[in-house]
Amino acid sequence: MAEYVQINILDMLESLGEDECSKILSSFVCPLNSDVENFARNKAIQFAKQRIAITYLVFVHQENDAYLAGYYTIANKFISVLGSVLSKTMQKKIGKFSQYDEDLQRYMISMPLIAQLGKNFAEYLPINVSGNDLLGMALERVKVCGTSYWRKNSIYRV
Repeated sequence: MAEYVQINILDMLESLGEDECSKILSSFVCPLNSDVENFARNKAIQFAKQRIAITYLVFVHQENDAYLAGYYTIANKFISVLGSVLSKTMQKKIGKFSQYDEDLQRYMISMPLIAQLGKNFAEYLPINVSGNDLLGMALERVKVCGTSYWRKNSIYRV
């Protein structure tokens, strides 16, 4: 099995700078979905800097080189649940990790969203990451972060 390293794009920006990070992202190729390619190349950095969504870059190592194999992006999503459809017990449970809007009589709940998932199809890659592996990494990231991580209004580095 290949060894993958996941790097938070904010950490990469801090250590390498925006120009080098953009250069790395420009190597991402996804002919199956131009939106996935466009996000990686043109939006991931700005979304991370604004804390709209955080992208984790997945690199595969071979010998002394690292190659961008794919990425996944996690964002916060808010949903609202009408309080009147919930039992009192459920209202108490949800009330612990949500905010209640008195005017709308709704609970506002923040939860993680796997917003993007992209596999690099560049021909020079020595090893391809599978979609299952990328999804597994994203799910593990959400699980490791825990519920309290998502209660805040922005995404922080892990």
